[in-house]
This record gives sequence, C-alpha cells and structure tokens, in this order.
Amino acid sequence: MYPNVNLQPGQRGPEVEKLQNFLMSQGLLTKEQIKTGPGIYGPQTKQAVTYWQEINGVDNTSGPGYWGPQSIGVASGDVSGPTSATGGPFDYLRDKNHPFYSPSKPITPATPATPAPPAPPTPVQPTQYAGGLPPDDPSNQYNTQTGQMNPLFGSGSGNIPVDGGQPYSDEEYEEALNNNPIIAESVAKGNTAADLAYAAETGDYSGLVNQFGQPFSLEDQQKALADATEDNRLYYEALQSKETADAEGALAQQKADYQDYLLTSGQQFEADKAQSDQTAKDRGVLFSGGRVQKERNLERAYRQDEASTLASTARGIGDTARDFQYKYGNEEANKLRSNYNLGGNTFNASTARGGVGSSGLSSIYNPSQYNYQGTRKVERKTAANKRAAGYLWNKGNKLLASGYSNKY
Repeated sequence: MYPNVNLQPGQRGPEVEKLQNFLMSQGLLTKEQIKTGPGIYGPQTKQAVTYWQEINGVDNTSGPGYWGPQSIGVASGDVSGPTSATGGPFDYLRDKNHPFYSPSKPITPATPATPAPPAPPTPVQPTQYAGGLPPDDPSNQYNTQTGQMNPLFGSGSGNIPVDGGQPYSDEEYEEALNNNPIIAESVAKGNTAADLAYAAETGDYSGLVNQFGQPFSLEDQQKALADATEDNRLYYEALQSKETADAEGALAQQKADYQDYLLTSGQQFEADKAQSDQTAKDRGVLFSGGRVQKERNLERAYRQDEASTLASTARGIGDTARDFQYKYGNEEANKLRSNYNLGGNTFNASTARGGVGSSGLSSIYNPSQYNYQGTRKVERKTAANKRAAGYLWNKGNKLLASGYSNKY
C-alpha cells in the first residue's frame, strides 16, 4: 500500500517505511536495501521513487524523487500518467540527453497499470526494469544506475532479452572498459563500476576512494591538516605564552619568598647571637662552657628551621615545574632552569661580629629525572587532526548533489 501523504528526502517514520514497502512491491527496492535504512528517506529511496515516476509517466519536473500529489494521484489511479504520441512513459529511454538512453537496444514499454481504486497499479516486470536487483543483474536489460545496456543481460537461467537481442560478450565488455582509461584507473583504485555509475548519475562522489582506500587524495588530506594546524596556531601559541608566564611567575614568587626568609632569618640570628653575647658578658661567663653550648644550640635551631623552609619551598617549586614540564615537555621545562636554584645561610655563633654567611646555590629540581613529551603538544596535534577531518567533511558535503550544509 502506498503512502497518502507528501514525503521528501531526509524524512523518517512509518510513512516512509510504507513508501519503501510499496517500492519493493514494484521491484524497485530490495529487502536488503531497505534494511540499510528502514523508515529513512535516503538516496536509495529517492532514486527508486524517481525510477517509479519515470516508469509510470509522473510529471516530476518540480522535484524528481519527491513523493507528492502527482505521484499519489498516479499510484491511486485518480491521475493518469502523461503519454506521448511516440510511445508513452518510456520515451525518455530514446532521449539522447537522458542518462538511460541506449540507441542500440531500446526497452519495450511496460503495459500501463489500469486505474482501478483501491487496487494498486500493476507492478513493473523485473525483466523489463528490475531496479530492486543489483544494477548489473542479468535480468536487467539496462543497468539500473547508469541506464546503459547491461552486457550480462540474458546470461542467467531463464533470462531472455525482451527484444530478442544478444548480450555483450565478456571480451566486448573488457575491451570497452580498457578503452576508457578514466574508468579503468578508478576501478584499479578500489571503486566498482556501480560506484562510478551512481556518482555520475547523482552527483554524489563521496563514496569514491583513491588508491589508498580513502575518499580524498593524499594531497587533500595533507592540505587539510596544514590548514587546520595553521588555523589553530595562534590559539596554542597564546596558550603556551600564558601558561609559561604563569609558571615563571609562580616559580619566581616562591624563590623570592625564600630569599626574603633567608634575609630575615640571618638578621634574626645575628640579633639573637648579640643578645646572647651581651647576657654572657653581663654575667661574666663570656668564655664559659655553658655559653659555648648555648651558641651551638642557637646554630642548630636556625639550621633546622632553614632546612624545613627549604624543603617546603623545593616541594612548591618542584610541583610547579613538574606540571609545566608535563604540559610542554622536557625542552620547555629546561628553559626555566634558572628558577630551580636556591641558596642558603651558614650560621656561626662563635664569631665576634655577624655570624651569618652564604652557602651558595643548589638545584632543587632536575627536569631530566622525568621524560615528558608534553600533553599540550599531543592536544594540539589532536585538535589539528579533528579540524582537518571537519574540513574534509565540509568538502565531501559540497560534492553531494543534495548540497548539505557544512558541519565544521
């Protein structure tokens, strides 16, 4: 039973599935074809509708492949398909501008269905135009995709050409194929003759592949990747500049805080030492054993406090440096090496004046202990590949006759 509502490519639902079943009953779709998109008005359904319209003489100039009032009227028998004085709805097969034109073996028109609602029109005989079978099935006199004479026509059991003609031999077919270098080259790359015919008829070249089995040439893919990398460049350069500045700022601040601590600690030690010396002098024990022990205790306390502060600062600097190295790799982390060195104080309470010196610089983080390639680098490459795939998607859509909009 045919659907009694207007339908068009892109629609989905039970009415579309009803249309597909109707087309299957007409021999223009197979169950296998319907299973690829049940209830979806896709290219195969549109193509089958177009065949049905041309077979039944439906005026589809306003929209080939669209199921509308003209098609519904003809299917119901309320409207008769237009015929011409030269032979009826199959005259398009004799039109030199039509893709199904074949001057050598014109097809015998099918007997038009007698309008008798509610009975459906008489199905088209598969030996005349079996659109639901493979395009080059021996029962098809004409390839259902290209409209050209099928060289295998009549070669199967019981398949006799409707006009009594003889099928082309394998040698003739191979010779014709070899004489067309474009087709031969494309077939060698992995395409089939059916793929080429479908692309030429519909304008949808997205199903064709190159010699690597890809739908786009190697040059296309390389250009798409180069364009995507360039389009992403400013963003990732700005991101790296910001995150490098953030890391340098954090490292410099932690280092400065530690230097302030050393200065304050050194001044406090000298003040504590001076106070201890004055107390010992006032008590007359300046050179006693008890005073020497107090000096040692004072030095030990300051060294322990400095060691604790150095360890805490080293952990903070190490965490910042390691996070940056994880994002941008070993080479970029090495460029911040000047921020990984810290100095220290020496404490001597036995001197007459001062007592605070410098221990020199030491490294508290070594990038070579890790081997990070940089997650940002991987992220950047991934983003470029994704954008390149989008560019190729857009290009593929522009090859489609239906003119889908860009998605990337």
